[in-house]
Amino acid sequence: MGAWGVVFIGLVLGGSAQVPDEVLAAARALVPDGQDSLIEGGRDAELLQVAAQWVHDRAGSITRDLHLFEFCSGSGRATAAVMRRGGAAAGFDKATRHPTEDATVLSGVMFAGLLVCRLVVGGLLWCSPQCSTWLGWLSRNYSKRELSNNYMGDETKPKVREGTVTALVMTWLMHLAAVRGAYVLCEQPQNSLIYSFGTVQETLTTIDAHRFVVYLAAYGANSLKPLEIYTTLGSRKMLPLLRTFHEAKARLQTVEKKPLAKKSGKWINGTKDTKKSEEYPFEFADAIAQLVCSLLR
Repeated sequence: MGAWGVVFIGLVLGGSAQVPDEVLAAARALVPDGQDSLIEGGRDAELLQVAAQWVHDRAGSITRDLHLFEFCSGSGRATAAVMRRGGAAAGFDKATRHPTEDATVLSGVMFAGLLVCRLVVGGLLWCSPQCSTWLGWLSRNYSKRELSNNYMGDETKPKVREGTVTALVMTWLMHLAAVRGAYVLCEQPQNSLIYSFGTVQETLTTIDAHRFVVYLAAYGANSLKPLEIYTTLGSRKMLPLLRTFHEAKARLQTVEKKPLAKKSGKWINGTKDTKKSEEYPFEFADAIAQLVCSLLR
């Protein structure tokens, strides 16, 4: 098991294992000038197309052995929970600091696409992109995301641009998963502006995703913490994640309440405390694992 509780199994392509370093080498061959960033230089569409073609050329020979792919997995609790139940899971997050887990560079997009291709039919692509620049109530003054700019915000700010590019890559992964017979799910704090971003809206409509609200307090979080979820899973399949608002309120009576992303009366956006608040309660991670295992019966 690697850092952040995330495990990678070799990608089987035509009988040989393709590991992250080999994907990195392939990306370098595709862009010998080294200009592999989707954030800089206005090459996001071009590089995404390069990655998509590279993945497409290999998709037919990839062994489908994953039950869960957790895109932007953070601490990897859901991935670890699925593996504890005997499932096969992989996470992907920039926090590992490996370039093949950075969705804003070519090698990362390529590797993420390969991991989606490894999902079995009926497996799950779980997306939880970094929400910091999409929060209308906390970061809008910084991000400048609004209807007039299609919620792309102030693209001169690297973090805002990174959030937009990650969302674009995510929509490609969603399409890829859906056409390969896997389920798709995206979660964000309730009222995240990412669902107002045109490309995300169009993708969710195309794959016929439905909206649910999940309260992490019902799974042991110390604030109500509603998550807004769009998914191709139906209500019956979503049951492990659908504890009610009343259950959430009742659980809050038994824990010390702490406002989301707030400490000592001050907002803590952009700090280690914010990152800590993004972690799933272990009970919720186990509910995700229960859901994933139920899909494969």
